[in-house]
Amino acid sequence: MQTTATLLHLTLNTGHMVHTSGITPPEELAAVQSLLAHGGPTPTRDPYWVELNRQPGWASFCVYRGEVPLSLNVLAWEDVAAPEAWAGLEFIYLNLSDQFSEAMAARACPARPTTTPWLATMLFPSLALPGRSVSELIWITAFERIYAETLLAEVAA
Repeated sequence: MQTTATLLHLTLNTGHMVHTSGITPPEELAAVQSLLAHGGPTPTRDPYWVELNRQPGWASFCVYRGEVPLSLNVLAWEDVAAPEAWAGLEFIYLNLSDQFSEAMAARACPARPTTTPWLATMLFPSLALPGRSVSELIWITAFERIYAETLLAEVAA
């Protein structure tokens, strides 16, 4: 399995955007295949798990550590579905930013990307709790991208 589409990954909390283009090795894409149907425990990192919600043209997934949500991610691959996908994420982001302004760095939600596919990530305030490490943040970011690229590859197949 290989992805070829360029994926824009936007982190709402910071406004940081990265374009990727099928950079994930096939063995890493294959490692998360078991999570495509319904989510579930990550294959290599306990106690992390994924909750998946699929919709026509987009999907959302939340990454947890035990019972604690760490990030909410929305992946849109159809232009017609992108506004609906974005609206839900923007609503949650703005509500959380009212409650946890220090954890939501951007004062306003960044603008929705104009072309698909895109992955938008909202980091929950729980990532700022003591005990979180830089290596955990690096792993979460990589996992989000790998999972999104795997979902895109499945949709394209």
